[in-house]
Amino acid sequence: MITRIDGPRGSAIRSGPDIFSLIPNLSSCNYGERVLRRIAALIGVSATLACAPAAPSGDASAGNPLPGDAPTGAAASGDIRPVVRAFYEHIGTFDVAALDTLLTEEFEIVDGGFRMDGPDFLFFLQGLREQGFEFDFRLSDWNTRIEGTVAYTLLTSVNRPLDATFHESAILRWDGGRWRIDRFQSTPAR
Repeated sequence: MITRIDGPRGSAIRSGPDIFSLIPNLSSCNYGERVLRRIAALIGVSATLACAPAAPSGDASAGNPLPGDAPTGAAASGDIRPVVRAFYEHIGTFDVAALDTLLTEEFEIVDGGFRMDGPDFLFFLQGLREQGFEFDFRLSDWNTRIEGTVAYTLLTSVNRPLDATFHESAILRWDGGRWRIDRFQSTPAR
């Protein structure tokens, strides 16, 4: 079942079973079973509502910024590809200063079995440049979703000089009025 949910931050499309279709016909049960199933249904609905994002507090129309304000306009349209493309371009040119502006303070990357934070990753790139590495990425197979102030994408990258294909994922956060990469993971394609 596909459901459209309208909330304070806009609309969302959710797919999955309707909670009430998961509950068998109550009229075929004895009184005790009906009570237990109703309690189970209430717990399920309560758990679902508890996991839903809370309505923001404050008044953005009065100029008071809301904590974690979600992106609007083109930034919320679902296209985070320019940020991810810039990430690859800056890796290809070893421009660590420009690359650093695309990363959150909490950035982490898992690549080749190694886990690094932002400063370690930038230092690692500088070492690759000194060793003469070359990168020329071709990106494809984008699958992107935006949920409020978090976006994630799966993609395929091909590094031509290495003749290597990778399946990669990036998680971005709306931070300081723009999308920044918070987590990145790379796995060689098989």
